[in-house]
Amino acid sequence: IGDQIDLGGVTLECMPIPFAHWPDNTMFWMPQERLLFPSDLFGSHYAPDIPGKPDETIRIEQSRTYFSEIMMPFRSHVKGYVEQVRALDPAIICAAHGPVWFEPDTILSEYERMVSDKTTRDVLIAYVSMHGSTGRMVRLLAKTLSDEGIGVKLVDLGSARHDLRVPVGMVLTGAVFAGALILASPAVLGGAHPLVSAMTMLIGGINPPVKYIGIAGSYGWGSQMVKQLESLLGNHKAARLEPLLVRGLPAKEDEEAIKVYALELAARMKALPEGEVL
Repeated sequence: IGDQIDLGGVTLECMPIPFAHWPDNTMFWMPQERLLFPSDLFGSHYAPDIPGKPDETIRIEQSRTYFSEIMMPFRSHVKGYVEQVRALDPAIICAAHGPVWFEPDTILSEYERMVSDKTTRDVLIAYVSMHGSTGRMVRLLAKTLSDEGIGVKLVDLGSARHDLRVPVGMVLTGAVFAGALILASPAVLGGAHPLVSAMTMLIGGINPPVKYIGIAGSYGWGSQMVKQLESLLGNHKAARLEPLLVRGLPAKEDEEAIKVYALELAARMKALPEGEVL
Protein backbone atom coordinates (compact mmCIF):
# COMPACT_ATOMS: atom_id res chain seq x y z
CA ILE A 1 0.00 0.00 0.00
CA GLY A 2 1.41 3.37 -1.01
CA ASP A 3 4.33 1.94 -2.99
CA GLN A 4 5.36 4.31 -5.77
CA ILE A 5 6.98 3.86 -9.15
CA ASP A 6 9.03 6.80 -10.44
CA LEU A 7 8.52 7.20 -14.19
CA GLY A 8 10.73 10.30 -14.51
CA GLY A 9 8.74 13.38 -13.63
CA VAL A 10 5.54 11.50 -12.81
CA THR A 11 4.82 8.70 -10.39
CA LEU A 12 2.40 5.80 -10.13
CA GLU A 13 1.05 5.08 -6.66
CA CYS A 14 -0.06 1.53 -5.90
CA MET A 15 -3.52 1.18 -4.29
CA PRO A 16 -4.69 -2.39 -3.61
CA ILE A 17 -8.45 -2.92 -4.14
CA PRO A 18 -8.99 -6.59 -3.22
CA PHE A 19 -12.18 -8.20 -4.49
CA ALA A 20 -12.89 -5.57 -7.08
CA HIS A 21 -13.31 -8.83 -9.01
CA TRP A 22 -10.13 -10.62 -7.87
CA PRO A 23 -8.31 -10.76 -4.51
CA ASP A 24 -5.19 -9.19 -6.06
CA ASN A 25 -6.83 -6.28 -7.93
CA THR A 26 -4.73 -3.10 -7.72
CA MET A 27 -5.32 0.50 -8.84
CA PHE A 28 -2.52 2.79 -9.96
CA TRP A 29 -2.82 6.54 -9.44
CA MET A 30 -0.79 9.21 -11.27
CA PRO A 31 -1.37 12.31 -9.09
CA GLN A 32 0.50 14.75 -11.35
CA GLU A 33 -1.97 14.10 -14.18
CA ARG A 34 -4.91 13.02 -11.96
CA LEU A 35 -4.99 9.84 -14.03
CA LEU A 36 -6.40 6.62 -12.56
CA PHE A 37 -5.81 3.06 -13.77
CA PRO A 38 -8.39 1.12 -11.70
CA SER A 39 -7.84 -2.39 -13.10
CA ASP A 40 -11.23 -4.14 -13.55
CA LEU A 41 -13.16 -1.45 -11.68
CA PHE A 42 -15.39 0.82 -13.84
CA GLY A 43 -14.93 -1.43 -16.87
CA SER A 44 -17.24 -2.79 -19.54
CA HIS A 45 -17.14 -5.30 -22.37
CA TYR A 46 -17.79 -2.63 -24.96
CA ALA A 47 -15.64 -1.63 -27.93
CA PRO A 48 -17.16 1.34 -29.77
CA ASP A 49 -17.08 1.42 -33.58
CA ILE A 50 -15.24 4.75 -33.39
CA PRO A 51 -12.72 4.33 -30.55
CA GLY A 52 -12.81 7.92 -29.33
CA LYS A 53 -16.59 8.32 -29.59
CA PRO A 54 -18.51 5.68 -27.63
CA ASP A 55 -22.30 5.69 -27.65
CA GLU A 56 -23.10 6.96 -24.14
CA THR A 57 -26.33 4.97 -23.77
CA ILE A 58 -24.64 1.74 -24.82
CA ARG A 59 -21.62 2.47 -22.64
CA ILE A 60 -23.73 2.91 -19.49
CA GLU A 61 -25.82 -0.17 -20.29
CA GLN A 62 -22.69 -2.25 -20.85
CA SER A 63 -21.09 -0.89 -17.68
CA ARG A 64 -24.19 -1.95 -15.76
CA THR A 65 -24.10 -5.43 -17.29
CA TYR A 66 -20.40 -5.71 -16.46
CA PHE A 67 -21.08 -4.63 -12.87
CA SER A 68 -23.96 -7.09 -12.49
CA GLU A 69 -21.97 -10.09 -13.67
CA ILE A 70 -18.58 -9.27 -12.13
CA MET A 71 -18.81 -6.70 -9.33
CA MET A 72 -22.24 -7.28 -7.80
CA PRO A 73 -21.18 -10.14 -5.47
CA PHE A 74 -18.49 -7.85 -4.04
CA ARG A 75 -20.43 -4.59 -3.96
CA SER A 76 -19.79 -3.99 -0.25
CA HIS A 77 -16.06 -3.86 -1.11
CA VAL A 78 -16.68 -1.88 -4.29
CA LYS A 79 -18.67 0.76 -2.40
CA GLY A 80 -15.58 1.66 -0.40
CA TYR A 81 -13.43 1.84 -3.50
CA VAL A 82 -15.90 4.17 -5.21
CA GLU A 83 -15.69 6.48 -2.19
CA GLN A 84 -11.89 6.28 -2.38
CA VAL A 85 -11.90 7.23 -6.06
CA ARG A 86 -14.31 10.12 -5.43
CA ALA A 87 -11.83 11.49 -2.90
CA LEU A 88 -9.01 11.26 -5.46
CA ASP A 89 -11.08 13.32 -7.95
CA PRO A 90 -9.49 11.88 -11.11
CA ALA A 91 -9.57 13.79 -14.37
CA ILE A 92 -9.45 10.60 -16.44
CA ILE A 93 -10.23 6.96 -15.60
CA CYS A 94 -8.57 4.29 -17.75
CA ALA A 95 -10.20 0.98 -16.83
CA ALA A 96 -8.69 -2.30 -17.99
CA HIS A 97 -11.78 -3.03 -20.08
CA GLY A 98 -13.87 -0.72 -22.25
CA PRO A 99 -13.53 2.93 -23.29
CA VAL A 100 -11.66 5.58 -21.32
CA TRP A 101 -13.80 7.75 -19.01
CA PHE A 102 -12.88 11.35 -19.85
CA GLU A 103 -15.78 12.55 -17.66
CA PRO A 104 -15.37 10.34 -14.58
CA ASP A 105 -18.48 11.66 -12.84
CA THR A 106 -20.61 9.70 -15.33
CA ILE A 107 -19.35 6.29 -14.22
CA LEU A 108 -18.81 7.27 -10.58
CA SER A 109 -22.44 8.41 -10.29
CA GLU A 110 -23.62 5.17 -11.91
CA TYR A 111 -21.52 3.08 -9.53
CA GLU A 112 -22.81 5.05 -6.54
CA ARG A 113 -26.34 4.08 -7.59
CA MET A 114 -25.40 0.44 -8.14
CA VAL A 115 -23.65 -0.02 -4.79
CA SER A 116 -26.35 1.80 -2.81
CA ASP A 117 -28.63 -1.28 -2.55
CA LYS A 118 -31.51 1.04 -3.39
CA THR A 119 -33.95 -0.27 -6.00
CA THR A 120 -36.73 0.90 -8.23
CA ARG A 121 -40.33 -0.28 -7.81
CA ASP A 122 -40.03 -2.36 -10.99
CA VAL A 123 -40.63 -6.11 -11.18
CA LEU A 124 -38.39 -8.47 -13.14
CA ILE A 125 -39.83 -11.83 -14.27
CA ALA A 126 -37.46 -14.56 -15.50
CA TYR A 127 -39.33 -17.54 -16.89
CA VAL A 128 -39.48 -20.62 -19.09
CA SER A 129 -42.69 -21.92 -20.65
CA MET A 130 -42.77 -25.33 -22.32
CA HIS A 131 -46.44 -25.82 -23.25
CA GLY A 132 -47.86 -22.36 -22.66
CA SER A 133 -49.13 -22.57 -19.07
CA THR A 134 -46.32 -20.64 -17.39
CA GLY A 135 -46.24 -18.17 -20.27
CA ARG A 136 -49.92 -17.36 -19.73
CA MET A 137 -49.29 -16.92 -16.03
CA VAL A 138 -46.42 -14.45 -16.45
CA ARG A 139 -48.21 -12.44 -19.13
CA LEU A 140 -51.23 -12.01 -16.86
CA LEU A 141 -48.94 -11.10 -13.97
CA ALA A 142 -47.15 -8.54 -16.13
CA LYS A 143 -50.37 -6.98 -17.43
CA THR A 144 -51.91 -6.66 -13.98
CA LEU A 145 -48.73 -5.14 -12.54
CA SER A 146 -48.47 -2.74 -15.48
CA ASP A 147 -52.10 -1.71 -15.05
CA GLU A 148 -51.15 -0.75 -11.48
CA GLY A 149 -48.36 1.50 -12.73
CA ILE A 150 -45.53 -0.92 -11.94
CA GLY A 151 -42.71 -1.27 -14.45
CA VAL A 152 -42.28 -4.87 -15.61
CA LYS A 153 -39.55 -6.63 -17.57
CA LEU A 154 -40.08 -10.16 -18.91
CA VAL A 155 -37.07 -12.30 -19.80
CA ASP A 156 -37.67 -15.64 -21.54
CA LEU A 157 -34.77 -17.86 -20.51
CA GLY A 158 -35.77 -20.44 -23.12
CA SER A 159 -35.90 -18.07 -26.09
CA ALA A 160 -34.74 -19.74 -29.31
CA ARG A 161 -33.22 -16.45 -30.46
CA HIS A 162 -30.27 -16.65 -28.04
CA ASP A 163 -28.25 -19.15 -26.07
CA LEU A 164 -28.66 -18.98 -22.29
CA ARG A 165 -25.86 -16.44 -21.77
CA VAL A 166 -27.88 -13.60 -23.31
CA PRO A 167 -31.07 -13.85 -21.20
CA VAL A 168 -29.02 -14.60 -18.07
CA GLY A 169 -27.14 -11.36 -18.65
CA MET A 170 -30.43 -9.53 -19.14
CA VAL A 171 -31.78 -10.87 -15.84
CA LEU A 172 -28.63 -10.04 -13.88
CA THR A 173 -28.51 -6.54 -15.36
CA GLY A 174 -32.19 -5.98 -14.58
CA ALA A 175 -31.69 -7.28 -11.05
CA VAL A 176 -29.25 -4.45 -10.24
CA PHE A 177 -32.21 -2.09 -9.76
CA ALA A 178 -35.37 -4.26 -9.74
CA GLY A 179 -37.47 -4.13 -6.59
CA ALA A 180 -38.78 -7.67 -7.03
CA LEU A 181 -37.81 -10.78 -8.97
CA ILE A 182 -40.22 -13.55 -9.97
CA LEU A 183 -38.76 -16.89 -11.07
CA ALA A 184 -41.38 -18.80 -13.08
CA SER A 185 -41.06 -22.35 -14.35
CA PRO A 186 -42.98 -25.40 -15.50
CA ALA A 187 -42.39 -28.60 -13.55
CA VAL A 188 -39.81 -30.92 -15.14
CA LEU A 189 -39.31 -34.34 -13.54
CA GLY A 190 -40.87 -32.99 -10.36
CA GLY A 191 -38.59 -29.97 -10.13
CA ALA A 192 -38.03 -26.68 -11.91
CA HIS A 193 -36.94 -26.39 -15.52
CA PRO A 194 -33.11 -26.66 -15.72
CA LEU A 195 -32.77 -23.15 -17.17
CA VAL A 196 -34.72 -21.65 -14.27
CA SER A 197 -32.67 -23.72 -11.83
CA ALA A 198 -29.43 -22.38 -13.34
CA MET A 199 -30.73 -18.80 -13.20
CA THR A 200 -31.78 -19.24 -9.58
CA MET A 201 -28.38 -20.61 -8.61
CA LEU A 202 -26.75 -17.49 -10.10
CA ILE A 203 -29.15 -15.20 -8.26
CA GLY A 204 -28.28 -16.95 -5.01
CA GLY A 205 -24.56 -16.59 -5.66
CA ILE A 206 -24.42 -13.08 -7.15
CA ASN A 207 -26.91 -11.77 -4.58
CA PRO A 208 -28.60 -8.78 -6.27
CA PRO A 209 -30.30 -6.28 -3.92
CA VAL A 210 -33.92 -7.08 -4.88
CA LYS A 211 -36.32 -6.61 -1.98
CA TYR A 212 -38.70 -9.48 -2.86
CA ILE A 213 -38.32 -12.84 -4.59
CA GLY A 214 -41.23 -15.00 -5.70
CA ILE A 215 -41.50 -18.47 -7.23
CA ALA A 216 -44.30 -19.20 -9.68
CA GLY A 217 -45.10 -21.94 -12.16
CA SER A 218 -47.25 -24.72 -13.46
CA TYR A 219 -47.26 -28.46 -12.92
CA GLY A 220 -49.10 -31.59 -13.98
CA TRP A 221 -48.98 -34.22 -11.23
CA GLY A 222 -46.90 -32.58 -8.55
CA SER A 223 -43.78 -30.52 -8.06
CA GLN A 224 -40.91 -29.92 -5.65
CA MET A 225 -39.79 -26.82 -7.54
CA VAL A 226 -40.34 -24.44 -4.61
CA LYS A 227 -38.16 -26.51 -2.30
CA GLN A 228 -35.55 -26.96 -5.03
CA LEU A 229 -35.35 -23.28 -6.00
CA GLU A 230 -35.33 -22.11 -2.39
CA SER A 231 -32.30 -24.30 -1.76
CA LEU A 232 -30.57 -22.72 -4.76
CA LEU A 233 -31.34 -19.20 -3.52
CA GLY A 234 -29.44 -20.02 -0.35
CA ASN A 235 -29.33 -17.21 2.17
CA HIS A 236 -30.44 -14.41 -0.13
CA LYS A 237 -31.94 -11.82 2.20
CA ALA A 238 -34.88 -10.80 0.00
CA ALA A 239 -38.30 -11.30 1.53
CA ARG A 240 -40.14 -14.25 -0.02
CA LEU A 241 -43.53 -13.98 -1.66
CA GLU A 242 -45.96 -16.87 -1.27
CA PRO A 243 -45.42 -19.41 -4.06
CA LEU A 244 -47.87 -19.19 -6.95
CA LEU A 245 -48.43 -22.62 -8.52
CA VAL A 246 -51.10 -23.63 -11.02
CA ARG A 247 -52.00 -27.11 -12.22
CA GLY A 248 -52.03 -27.18 -16.00
CA LEU A 249 -53.36 -24.25 -17.99
CA PRO A 250 -54.71 -21.49 -15.73
CA ALA A 251 -58.47 -21.83 -15.29
CA LYS A 252 -60.75 -18.89 -14.46
CA GLU A 253 -60.19 -19.26 -10.72
CA ASP A 254 -56.45 -19.52 -11.29
CA GLU A 255 -56.46 -16.31 -13.29
CA GLU A 256 -58.23 -14.55 -10.43
CA ALA A 257 -55.59 -15.85 -8.01
CA ILE A 258 -52.83 -14.61 -10.33
CA LYS A 259 -54.42 -11.15 -10.44
CA VAL A 260 -54.67 -11.03 -6.64
CA TYR A 261 -51.00 -12.06 -6.39
CA ALA A 262 -50.04 -9.27 -8.80
CA LEU A 263 -52.13 -6.68 -6.97
CA GLU A 264 -50.56 -7.63 -3.65
CA LEU A 265 -47.08 -7.40 -5.17
CA ALA A 266 -47.91 -4.00 -6.69
CA ALA A 267 -48.98 -2.81 -3.25
CA ARG A 268 -45.68 -4.00 -1.77
CA MET A 269 -43.73 -2.15 -4.45
CA LYS A 270 -45.67 1.05 -3.85
CA ALA A 271 -45.09 0.70 -0.10
CA LEU A 272 -41.29 0.60 -0.37
CA PRO A 273 -39.93 3.49 1.73
CA GLU A 274 -38.86 6.50 -0.30
CA GLY A 275 -35.40 6.32 1.26
CA GLU A 276 -34.88 2.84 -0.24
CA VAL A 277 -36.01 3.77 -3.76
CA LEU A 278 -33.94 5.29 -6.55
